[in-house]
Amino acid sequence: MVKDNNGTPLPGVNIVAVHEPSGTKSGTYSRSDGRFNIPGMRVGGPYTITASMIGYKEHKIENINLALGEDKNLSFVLVEEAVEMEGSEIVAERNPIISDTRTGVAQSVSTKEIENLPTISRSFDDFTRLTPQFSGNSAAGRNNRYNSILIDGAVNNDLFGLAASGTPGGQAGTQPISLDAIQEFQVEIAPYDVRKGGFTGGGINAVTRSGTNKYEGSGYYYFRNESFVGKYENATSYANLDEKVAGFRIGGPIIKDQLFFFVNGEYSTRTTPTPLGILGNGKSNDFTGISSSDAQRAIRILDSVYNYKAGGYGIQDLKRPNTKFFARLDYNLNNQHRLTLRHNFVDASDDNLSQSLSSTSANSGFRLSDAGYEFLSTTNSTVFQVNSVITNELHNEAIIGYSTVRDRRKINGSPFPAINVRIGSNTLIAGSENFSQANSLDQDILEITNNLTYYMGDHTIMAGTHNEFFSFKNVFIRDFYGNYTFSNLDSLAVGSPSSYGLSYSLDTNNLKPSAKFDVQQYGFYVQDMWRVTPTMNVTLGLRFDLPVLPTNPTNNPTVDTTVFAGGLKLKTSEVPSGNLLFSPRLGFNWDVKGNNTTQVRGGIGIFSGRTPYVWISNQYGNTGIEIGRTTTNPGPRSFRTDVNNQPGKVYTAPPSEIDLTDPDFKLPQVYRLNLGVDHELPMGITGTVDFLLSKNKNDILYQDINLVGSSGTLQLSNSGDEDGNRVRYTTTPTSTTVNKIRSQYSNVIYLTNADYGYEYSFTTQLRKSFSAGLFGSFDKGFFASIAYTYGRAFDNNSGTSSQAFSNWRFNPVKQDPNNAPSATSNYETRHRIISSVVYDFEFIPKYTTTVSLFYNGFSGRPYSTTYDGDVNGDGQTSNDLIYVPKDRNDINIVPATASGGAPADTRTADQIWVALDEYISGDPVLRKSRGKIISRNASREPWTNRLDFRLAQEIPVAEQWGKFELTADILNLLNFLNESWGLSEFVNNQNNSAIVYRGIISGKPAFTFGKYNFLTKEYENPKRTQVSDLASRWQLQLGVRYTF
Repeated sequence: MVKDNNGTPLPGVNIVAVHEPSGTKSGTYSRSDGRFNIPGMRVGGPYTITASMIGYKEHKIENINLALGEDKNLSFVLVEEAVEMEGSEIVAERNPIISDTRTGVAQSVSTKEIENLPTISRSFDDFTRLTPQFSGNSAAGRNNRYNSILIDGAVNNDLFGLAASGTPGGQAGTQPISLDAIQEFQVEIAPYDVRKGGFTGGGINAVTRSGTNKYEGSGYYYFRNESFVGKYENATSYANLDEKVAGFRIGGPIIKDQLFFFVNGEYSTRTTPTPLGILGNGKSNDFTGISSSDAQRAIRILDSVYNYKAGGYGIQDLKRPNTKFFARLDYNLNNQHRLTLRHNFVDASDDNLSQSLSSTSANSGFRLSDAGYEFLSTTNSTVFQVNSVITNELHNEAIIGYSTVRDRRKINGSPFPAINVRIGSNTLIAGSENFSQANSLDQDILEITNNLTYYMGDHTIMAGTHNEFFSFKNVFIRDFYGNYTFSNLDSLAVGSPSSYGLSYSLDTNNLKPSAKFDVQQYGFYVQDMWRVTPTMNVTLGLRFDLPVLPTNPTNNPTVDTTVFAGGLKLKTSEVPSGNLLFSPRLGFNWDVKGNNTTQVRGGIGIFSGRTPYVWISNQYGNTGIEIGRTTTNPGPRSFRTDVNNQPGKVYTAPPSEIDLTDPDFKLPQVYRLNLGVDHELPMGITGTVDFLLSKNKNDILYQDINLVGSSGTLQLSNSGDEDGNRVRYTTTPTSTTVNKIRSQYSNVIYLTNADYGYEYSFTTQLRKSFSAGLFGSFDKGFFASIAYTYGRAFDNNSGTSSQAFSNWRFNPVKQDPNNAPSATSNYETRHRIISSVVYDFEFIPKYTTTVSLFYNGFSGRPYSTTYDGDVNGDGQTSNDLIYVPKDRNDINIVPATASGGAPADTRTADQIWVALDEYISGDPVLRKSRGKIISRNASREPWTNRLDFRLAQEIPVAEQWGKFELTADILNLLNFLNESWGLSEFVNNQNNSAIVYRGIISGKPAFTFGKYNFLTKEYENPKRTQVSDLASRWQLQLGVRYTF
């Protein structure tokens, strides 16, 4: 706003904003009401803003910095030339938290925090964790795949959804961009700006660095090895480790004040050994189940008889190299138009060779080095952006992005069938890894966005469109080269297999069929940001998203004619397409006192996201038409090594699974509401309180519609308590045969929507911005933050897998597996405390020392307690929640008999009950649930405490040489201080199968507790948790950086 010294709005005032580092100028004129807007400005600063008009003295405001997503409200007063008045002012840095455009839950991470907080992985996770409502990759207790990740406002998700990190290249263990290319992060969970969509979890936007009028750059090198990794109590020393990161960044002018460049390159590599080898030394890394002479003989047979080089059997080095390159150009055409072009390239690979000795089976498998694979990932992403000030009232932003992601598995040796040779009770594995013989994923993403903004008095009207066009091609055929099992080495030598499996294309014109489909997602929105009063802003927006699937899967006529459970008649060729998503939003911000010290903010609305598209691809790849399967036992008469000429391409095994999607299925949507208060406290501290509530509108529901309804109940309570009754899905209550509508299919998995489930959280936070002089002249800057979040999250299915069958199968239930009730989500973090401190001082005069700490304390993940066995008769094990017996008479315990290489359990039933009773009593949730079937995710892993530390010291050198800095990052400092501190414990897959279901014996369900350990050779009671090995050790990384 521009006014004269009488308080009258001045129209036609020339407003010029200069980005001092680059000389970039942006300009406009004040409108008839004295208001002005300069949109599309670069993040950072400092800026100098000048207001001038003939007949009036110029007014200049300096030292303005812009945070990502922040709008600055500036007021100018112009006085006539005849009046003497100071025309320039320097403003103190404004608090970015107190901003009239801030409505929902959001957190910005500045360059200062990125450069100074502890990190070894240099990942997004190390900075999203600064947001109290984020835990791991999960935002507000929702599936991490429901997040949206942007770089410079353009999509950078792993849209297919196979990577746990949610970013391209995640399966190869790489980050999507170098941290040195990032200027600032913004994390948002409830933004009421309708331009921001594509998520029902959280939105993460990273803004990249750009060049200025000054040539600036940096080179860096970080390293660590096994001597930089500690150990926790009773742990052995960490195996060999060699990790290095080297990179550079440089930026500057090509044409002063007009054209700028920024370039970043980085190479990293990590080398670790396989955990086991056939060494014959009897140490902990020795695979004792197979002798080196047997391994050598197998290698000789494969070489001399079949002309195949099988590789080695010792400890193997696994490498994880990756290369990143980023380039950006910024071009100021004039004061009205600015262009940005940037490209990001990431190339990564990760060696995989799994080895393990099984404690639960007599048969452990050992892979020769050729039986592993290398995961390869290459990402190219280009974004072109134009910001234009068309008139004083009209601004336009256009973004075009195009990305390609290429992921594939590369077998270690030459193409060869998978080989499994039984040696005693163990198996030696060679040949091409059977899941990697035909395994690749191509993703192409085109994004077109245009936002038009019109300024009209107290209203800022915005209309825009965001459109995404995806193309996916996923090839996944196990045993594509064939998979042979030999009963011994002699059988391998003569080529006589005992069993054989092969998957192959049923289309002779397409030997590698794929789940290939396109997605078109159109988004349209309109919004009004209304300044109702000088202290009240209201934002009202409407957004429409229309996902379209123009490609139809193959039709399977057998499915067409089947009436499945619930009377459903479906086609494999029908997919959900054109189902409109409507997302209205209303947000507000109230400056309570009108002086930017206290604001109340909040809003309500609908947020629409997307599923990982692998869930949609399941239908394209599992129609029952594309892939044939041959299995023979005994195997064919002779072993063939030619992968293109395998025996028995005859359709002998029908597809075991069909995947279908409700034609009316809608992508995830949530109702979301939040209310927050921010208040400036003394000493530059800002206090924040946030309440956030989300309610599912459209969530996922998986059902096996090939499953016939309940055949009756099974009484689990030995004392007849009806609370222990369990419905059964077998042909009769005591049968072991699953009752199916079509017996030729093991499962027909149906994806549809459910609306139950919700999340809420309450957060309090104190934050001290960077400032100097807090501790006298000795210090140069200090930042601190502390926050506590209490959160709950409930869903019917947490969607932890990429496969439809697994999402249904591994969802623990009390009764009906097709209608799981809402229960605690896998992604809930009940309590979380975070705190960070950064302190700059001069330990050596004129050279900065920086000490920083980050504490993260949080509740363990929830987990379920299930039976080891199939109690409800749906054909699946480890998904039936246990009935907790009240006492010894409430459970029928029958000790295990000899089976599968394990001897009979010599303990009596009473002795087994004592162990089980102690187990129940040791868990407060199980103890309170006696006489009931326990709920999903009722128990919880132990609390985790993590404290990370960073020390950075500038090194004295001549000023003209630039600046050298030495750094040391220590993760898990608590473990460094004490071996018993800093432990991280977990339950595998958040599912603890504690009680073994032995079946119906003498007409009654029988159970036992404890399993035979094939390594210790005795029956052992289950452990509640395991120690996460590397996460429980302190880790040190040293580095050096040169900056000019």
